[in-house]
Amino acid sequence: MFDFVVVHYSEIGTKGLNRPFFENVLRRNISKVLEDLKVKRFDGRILVELKGEEYREVRRKLKKVFGIAWFAFAYSCNAEYKKIKKLVVEKIKEQKGRTFKIFVKRADKSFPLNSLELSRKLGEDVLKKYKLKVRMKNPEIRVFVEIVRGKAFVYFKKIKGLYGLPVGTSGKVISLISGGIDSPVASWLCMKRGCKVIFVHFHPFLDSKLVMNSKVIKIIKVLADYSLECKAYLVPFIFIQKELIEKVPSKLRVIVFRRFMLRVAERIAEKENANGIVTGESLGQVASQTLENLRVIQAS
Repeated sequence: MFDFVVVHYSEIGTKGLNRPFFENVLRRNISKVLEDLKVKRFDGRILVELKGEEYREVRRKLKKVFGIAWFAFAYSCNAEYKKIKKLVVEKIKEQKGRTFKIFVKRADKSFPLNSLELSRKLGEDVLKKYKLKVRMKNPEIRVFVEIVRGKAFVYFKKIKGLYGLPVGTSGKVISLISGGIDSPVASWLCMKRGCKVIFVHFHPFLDSKLVMNSKVIKIIKVLADYSLECKAYLVPFIFIQKELIEKVPSKLRVIVFRRFMLRVAERIAEKENANGIVTGESLGQVASQTLENLRVIQAS
C-alpha cells in the first residue's frame, strides 16, 4: 500500500515572499477535496498522508485541483541507504518492463550521497537482483527517489495535474454563465488563474426552481468540482424580455439585453465584493460580439 501522495507545483515556486500564502491555499484546497486526510507543506512540496484509502478516488480528486503540476503515490522510509535500497529493490519487481532508470532528487543535503551517487548505487543493487538493463532514454521502468528532511519517498509514476494557481489566490469574479461553450470555458480558465468564481445565470422561467433540471445547472455542477465551493444566482428575465419586445427595436434588443445583464452582474459584484465580471465573449463569433457592439454593451 502507498504511504503518501507527493504533490509538486510549478508556478507557485516562482513566487517571492508571498510564496507561503500560495502554498497554504493549495494545501487548504487539497484538504477540502480529500476531507479527513492529513495534508501538510513539506520542503517545497505538499504531502498527503494515506490511510489505506482507495487511490483511484484520491487521484480523481487531485486531478481537479488547480495549482498542482504533478503528483505521485509514494512509498516511504527513513533516509538511510539500506532502507532505501530495500524499498526500491522490493517495489521494482512489481513494475512491468525490462529496462529502467533511477531518478534521484536530494533536497536534504545532509544525506551522505549526492543524487548521482545514490542513483548509481541503487542501480547497481537492482542489476544484482534482477535481469534488467539500464536505459537512459525512454526506460520502461522509471524509479523516482526523493530525499527530504530525513525521509525518502519512492514512486514509479508521475500523474499530471492542472497547473495554474490555487483557487482563492487571485480574488473573486462574477461569471455570466449560459448553456454554450464560451462562458463555461472562460469560467474554468479564470479558476485556473486562481479566481473564485460566482455564477450568474439569466433564465426565462417565472419560478427559479424550474431551471434546476436545465443544462446550465449541470454545467455549474461540473465546474463546482474545480472551484471547491460553488455559489450561483439564478435571475429571471421574462419581465425584462417583455419590456424589450415592446419598447426596443428588434435589431437592438440583444445589445440592450446584454447591457441589462451587465448592470445586474455589477450589482451582484458589489454585493459579493468581487473584482471583475467574466462574460465569455468571443470577438466576432456572433453579430452581437463585434468590437463595436462589445464597446456599446460595456459602456457606462
